[in-house]
Amino acid sequence: MSILKKAVCLQGAFLMAGLAVLAPAAAAGESQTNTPCCFTNQRFTGTCEVVPGENETCASILAYLNNQQSVGKNYCANTTVRGGWAKTDCEAKDTSASCGVSSPKKVPEQNPFPSSN
Repeated sequence: MSILKKAVCLQGAFLMAGLAVLAPAAAAGESQTNTPCCFTNQRFTGTCEVVPGENETCASILAYLNNQQSVGKNYCANTTVRGGWAKTDCEAKDTSASCGVSSPKKVPEQNPFPSSN
């Protein structure tokens, strides 16, 4: 694994730890949510995932994406696709392999002392 990739993985781990510490504080204050909203469009590859900011809802983000005149927000990798967006369920993502961590694989047992016939 390259040094840059290790640094990015470490940075991501620290970010996640920081979010875990800050989440209870946010929950105690306003009714702010970090639940992502997911959207699909036939003209957009994959699923667009957006975490609503202050004064935003999934409905307001969907209205923005479907408004032909909307400009200025960086939703969905700053796409210019307008119209045809629909809300969808967000799928759980497995990010364990992204930093070189993978699930253990079962190796078939072998006899270390094969019989010589």
